[in-house]
Amino acid sequence: MEFQVVSTKYNAGPVVNASYNSQSVEWSINKDKTLKTLSQSVVIGKEKDRIEISSEYDSRKNQTIIETDRPKESRVVKPGLVLLRTATTNGALAIEY
Repeated sequence: MEFQVVSTKYNAGPVVNASYNSQSVEWSINKDKTLKTLSQSVVIGKEKDRIEISSEYDSRKNQTIIETDRPKESRVVKPGLVLLRTATTNGALAIEY
């Protein structure tokens, strides 16, 4: 499943067009309908301002591996299911987890 943020609006303020972004999610389930795997990817910006973060959750290990194209944060392993979230600050998009 792919989607994107098109615009934001704070209370009665004006509509603000969002910067380029792309988000995708894929998952699989076990026979008992519980979550087996979850793959997420979020991209914000283009060229030198581009940030990409992806994650892979594995229920057998009960962990999420998060990878980013930023050198200081190249790979983080967190226990349990961690969801990537798109947040805004005055219309600017950011990725949280």
